[in-house]
Amino acid sequence: WHCLGHLYQQIGFYENAIAAFQYAMALEEEFFISHYQIGVCYMAIEKYQDAISSFMAAIRLDSHDLFALFSLAECYESIEQFEHARSYYKRCTQIAPNMFEAWHGYAATLEAQEKYYEAITFYKTAVELNDQDAEAWLGLATCEYKVGNEFSAQEALQKAIQLNPEDPQLFEDWASMLLEDGEPAAALQLLRCGISENPLSPVLQYQFAA
Repeated sequence: WHCLGHLYQQIGFYENAIAAFQYAMALEEEFFISHYQIGVCYMAIEKYQDAISSFMAAIRLDSHDLFALFSLAECYESIEQFEHARSYYKRCTQIAPNMFEAWHGYAATLEAQEKYYEAITFYKTAVELNDQDAEAWLGLATCEYKVGNEFSAQEALQKAIQLNPEDPQLFEDWASMLLEDGEPAAALQLLRCGISENPLSPVLQYQFAA
């Protein structure tokens, strides 16, 4: 039943997958992996409270499982319960200090609450552990910019662009932020750079023209 659930999960039939995993648990209640996979399925269909319940059940069976702890943190972050999210990201870093994804997640929750100075510290840890994490560099750039460290922000932004130049969303979001802060010249320069990397992006073309 668990294998059938996994097959349904792979092709995106999440409700069928959940039913199969639940049947597997009916046969063996303390089947950790089925609790975890049910949580993953609920996350995929954005039923975060149900996912949280499933991950909690998994953690009761194995309190040190990084996959369940990290997924639980992501669920809490998705529903903007940032304190709860940070508590589980922190547990991940305690178990696996080199888990850059957890440091990144911790920083992102701080950024979401506009705690930019604190977020900078954790983003820096994330990129020290994995300097190929473009999203962490972008988060670091945003936080540095928000606290007035424009030179550091530009350095981090350039790193993010180098790692992921074909992501028009990166240019769009940053240009929007610059416009909101009254920096139209800087926004136009960034959009030109974005269009040179993504000449077929209608979003960037429209934003530049506007």
